[in-house]
Amino acid sequence: QTVAWRIGVPYADVTVTEGTGLLFTWDTTTQSGALHNVVELKNRGALAACETSDASGSVFKLWSHPGDSSASSAVGHVEITNLAVGWHYFVCTVSRHCSAGMRIAVNVKPESANDNGVLVTSASSNPAVQLA
Repeated sequence: QTVAWRIGVPYADVTVTEGTGLLFTWDTTTQSGALHNVVELKNRGALAACETSDASGSVFKLWSHPGDSSASSAVGHVEITNLAVGWHYFVCTVSRHCSAGMRIAVNVKPESANDNGVLVTSASSNPAVQLA
């Protein structure tokens, strides 16, 4: 699924099926969109408070574009694959982007089969998240 990573977008919680990758994309042609990142926080409390300091112990992982180890990227996308089942909390830690809305909670559900043995997957109802 693709997340259009933008300042000022009110992201609702998203549910995806295990094995679904997330692609965070942003516009690199504007000054306000030139630098963003995707940081996974440890819990919903840290997400709600935009608690992103390393000292707080809230940061779980900085996701970056392959070959880019910087804290923010003008590359324009970060792909996250193989997320474990459960809740994951993502923010942008550049400047005050998190408090401006760049934060999202993603619930990864296990794959399951219906009574006919057909694999059941879920789609996102969040308009800022599109099926890839």
